[in-house]
Amino acid sequence: MKRQSILFVLLGVVVVIISVLFLFVREPEYTQVVSADNILTVEGLTREAQDLSIDVLGDYIYEVQPSTYSFIEPLGLTFDLSQAQFDFDVAVYKYNDDILMWEVASAPVNSPVSSIYLEQNNLGKYTIKEYADVESPDFVNSYDDILLMAPSSTIGYEIGLGFLAADGSVIRLLEKTQLGGCDGIVSHGSRVEMSQLERSARVYVGDVQESVEFLIVARWFVDDNGGCVDNAGLE
Repeated sequence: MKRQSILFVLLGVVVVIISVLFLFVREPEYTQVVSADNILTVEGLTREAQDLSIDVLGDYIYEVQPSTYSFIEPLGLTFDLSQAQFDFDVAVYKYNDDILMWEVASAPVNSPVSSIYLEQNNLGKYTIKEYADVESPDFVNSYDDILLMAPSSTIGYEIGLGFLAADGSVIRLLEKTQLGGCDGIVSHGSRVEMSQLERSARVYVGDVQESVEFLIVARWFVDDNGGCVDNAGLE
């Protein structure tokens, strides 16, 4: 009898917990938010409909919040470009706050185009930019040079390479990303420090060779208790 009583009590607790969850956890619902300039529409299923917002930061520049929330399924972003006056190929770019560069988020399209659609699990800052097919340069010893700038207590790092666009923004070349750490193992420390180097090179932009300015950015994952141990090095 005592065991049955305990089981009944546990069952009651489970029922109460489930009831409370039903009160606080809402079923996914369809949400649609449109930017103030009627260019960007964000829509999909979300449990945080009241928090979804779009701030217009400039011409074709938007910040969609919440940026740190991962949705149960991708949200659709539609950019209405029917009134745009672009005379070049364009793409959607998303800003990477960690590496401080814009990253291409959609395939490039030929202008004029009526709209661009993409799906995203995580939101953030977006813009429409001219798409430039820039050749990835091979900088001799440049990554070696920036590795020499690593703090002594570094246990992991990420190096990104970007080129300076005509509007002054930095566009990341994802294929040039380098990750590393103690004996090649990437670890995240207690804080992050940054370093950067500037380089220039003549590379192909489309079919034309041009002089392009590049930026190399390193994120150092620093452990305040010390760096690599047992004679391990950053690889």
